[in-house]
Amino acid sequence: AVGYFYLVYTSYDENRRYTYDVAVSSQIKTMQRYKAIINERIEQQKIFLEEMAKFIQTKDYDKDYDMMKGVLSIAARAGRFLAVYSAYPGTFKVVASNDVEPVYDFSNRPWFKPVKEKMTTIFTEPYIDRQFHIYIVSVSTPLIKDGQFIGVLAADLDFEILQKELSEIEKIYRINREKFEELKTKTPTKRVDDDNEAL
Repeated sequence: AVGYFYLVYTSYDENRRYTYDVAVSSQIKTMQRYKAIINERIEQQKIFLEEMAKFIQTKDYDKDYDMMKGVLSIAARAGRFLAVYSAYPGTFKVVASNDVEPVYDFSNRPWFKPVKEKMTTIFTEPYIDRQFHIYIVSVSTPLIKDGQFIGVLAADLDFEILQKELSEIEKIYRINREKFEELKTKTPTKRVDDDNEAL
């Protein structure tokens, strides 16, 4: 009976370890898939904005205003942005996908200053937007004409929506982790054979 118990327990323990390893591996793959989906969407939005900038930087914000506004409105819907706007530091002119086009000194704003300094596309840290009064994240890219920096094309993302997506990933991770820990610590149930000996 002792030998049988040892075999059953050893087999159970090995199976439990194997099941746990498979479950952990599955969880890691699931998390990587979710992360890859979010990363891919953000990368697509970045590429989308950079391609849009190639078109916008060839336009004159006075002569082509209506056309630019229409294109930016389509871009906002297609890219699932709160707003898309081009901003020009010489005049502090803003052409936006919505009706919010304030004229103010935006040279130190987080969506403008680092783009001008680094001349590359950036994602901002979350900050409170002046118009929406909510936390947003902006993706911004430089506008270049004839080799000269002329402004920035920026798009705003609702930070709360990003947070919800990340929270869902964390929730799935937490639930799965609890299940795996329970599986890891679970002990086999004793069986009793025909001779009433505990196994």
